[in-house]
Amino acid sequence: MTTSNFSNTAKMREAGDGFRTFDDLQEALVEAVTIYRRAFVRGAWPFAGDGPWHLFRHEAGDHGAYDAARMPKVPPSRAELGEMQQRLDWLRLVSDDDDRVLVVRAIEALANGASRVPWSRLVQAKARWRTADALSYRYRKVLAVLVKRVNRLEQDRRSGVVGGEFQSTVIG
Repeated sequence: MTTSNFSNTAKMREAGDGFRTFDDLQEALVEAVTIYRRAFVRGAWPFAGDGPWHLFRHEAGDHGAYDAARMPKVPPSRAELGEMQQRLDWLRLVSDDDDRVLVVRAIEALANGASRVPWSRLVQAKARWRTADALSYRYRKVLAVLVKRVNRLEQDRRSGVVGGEFQSTVIG
């Protein structure tokens, strides 16, 4: 994807057409991973099944009653699970398996709280990925193509086009 395509996408986003940019898509995928972890990762629900948790209650004067680190994680709502599923389905639009693995690992690193993706660690994970700079370039290239495909998919949904990337046959 060339620089002019990025600027066109940014202009459309500023115009309020609802198109996603590179940063928007990356942020949405990171949010989907955090919702996934809240829902499905072991230990996400802090209450034991056999305890009398209906009797347990924090009072305002209790030690650590409002400490955010001690508060239990709230399971995601159905709306959040739907958004998560939609965003993770976008990864199906990445055609190459190695590219999909690259995107997932980079997004997981960002979801872990890293300010940037640790490319040197990711290079060590696969022998096929040669250098950190090449890996970073490949990630940006793959995500740029993904941005284009997601924007086209969302535009088709808004305009009422039946079919799209996920549906191969028209029913009706």
